[in-house]
Amino acid sequence: MKTTWTEGKIGHTGIASVVIGMCAFLGACSGDQPGPEASEQGGKGADRYGKRVPVILVVMDALDASHISHLGYERDTTPNIDAFAKDGLSFRAAFSPAPYTIAGISSLLTGRLPDSTGVTAKWHRLRDDETPLGMVLSTKGYRTRALVNNTNGGARFGVMQGFDQATMLYEDGEPNYSLRSGQMVFVPKGKAHIPLMGEFLDDVQQDGADTRFFFYSHMLEPHSPYIADEPFRSKYIDPAYDGVFKNGDTEDLLDTINGRIVPSAEDIAAVCAMYDGHLAFADHIFGTMMADLKARGLYEDSLIILTGDHGEAMFQHGRWGHNDHLFDEMVNVPLVVKMPGSDGPRDQIMETLASTMDVLPTICEVLDVAPGELPLDGRSLFPVLTSGVDDDEKRALILRSHHLTADFALRSQKGKAILLRSGEFEDGSLFFDLTKDPLEQDDLPEEDAPRRAAFLRALNTHLGKVASEWREPARSTDKAEDGALLSALGYSDSEEPEEQQAPPLSDDAAEQ
Repeated sequence: MKTTWTEGKIGHTGIASVVIGMCAFLGACSGDQPGPEASEQGGKGADRYGKRVPVILVVMDALDASHISHLGYERDTTPNIDAFAKDGLSFRAAFSPAPYTIAGISSLLTGRLPDSTGVTAKWHRLRDDETPLGMVLSTKGYRTRALVNNTNGGARFGVMQGFDQATMLYEDGEPNYSLRSGQMVFVPKGKAHIPLMGEFLDDVQQDGADTRFFFYSHMLEPHSPYIADEPFRSKYIDPAYDGVFKNGDTEDLLDTINGRIVPSAEDIAAVCAMYDGHLAFADHIFGTMMADLKARGLYEDSLIILTGDHGEAMFQHGRWGHNDHLFDEMVNVPLVVKMPGSDGPRDQIMETLASTMDVLPTICEVLDVAPGELPLDGRSLFPVLTSGVDDDEKRALILRSHHLTADFALRSQKGKAILLRSGEFEDGSLFFDLTKDPLEQDDLPEEDAPRRAAFLRALNTHLGKVASEWREPARSTDKAEDGALLSALGYSDSEEPEEQQAPPLSDDAAEQ
């Protein structure tokens, strides 16, 4: 299995592509017929645009697609993202392959599944043979700059390879947030990206109009703690609310997971309001960044992508936050792409099933650059971006949770199976008919067992593939000073296991 690059076309056969190709028989059960993921359309970026194409990739942490206004949310949380979407295409059904940052960012920047990269835990990093996006573009003559606010998406995981300058903003700053213990820690805010982006663009423009550059921004907002600047922090919260979540502190929110707090309907409404205010703050920062690009005359000719590393649950299935469940709220993220110049249609919401792993192959096809030698699990969205037509390819996506013995899911447009292996629920499986049950409330009854079994067999084939191709993960380096920030963000400091094993097969589940 090899990634190929021929005349602007990406061909790829990673783990997911192989598994989904084997699962075409699903269509016989339900109309779900995931097929090959390779793009067959392309073009040469340099010839198409006639000059350099700036690339800007903005990632907002814990960005839940269901809270985006132009995707149907009732609150006006994202006026700047909505305006940006009018200049490009917005993918409603876009998913991160995992509901946690370590895996989500590694996959986004490589186009490969967490089990392909081996980055599934805090003690893993990208192996030396991986080619993350910064390295891809740096080797093609792009000036590269990264700003990162979440330590779990930072340099110790190997994702910053190839960047000329990568600033981990969480490493240095005046304490601005108090933990329950009274310890003060520094939680970086996305507004710091505005002047730093300006400095980078000043340098780029001094180098000349033909300078190629890639700017990558990973801001922490709207991830908890929900501590937006005013007026955003109190924008949606009921001023009369005086409950335990009024400060938006992560430690209080985690108490709903460990059973110390059972939230009331009023509490849940307050949590949603605090999250929405934090999202509105992130949207404001994004709008300011886009305004700077426009003022410099860089916006129109740039390829600009906005997405998230994972979603954020608001108790839809009894759980707040992210990491451990594979229901859509933890993995469904916005994906908005603005093509350079006047290329392609604009102001459309697409229903094409997409993945954040599609970002790298899409950028590579737009620019006509090779993505690297390892097989990709994502696919280029270039055909959809240039036609504005939802392709009729029947695709399904592999998802995994953060557990050492992870839950896995297979999600198509019409169905979703979750293979439970972690013990968070009773081990077994769930299956949802998304055409009738988009909120994933009703596990499909036994009379539809053939459809469930088909999806589960596909998942077990994937697990077999992972086990047969498993390689020893590369080791990351922990920094003691990151511990306080990780506590503020709600990440437990679990002990490192003595040995990481490949995911075992789960043949019993396929018989259900």
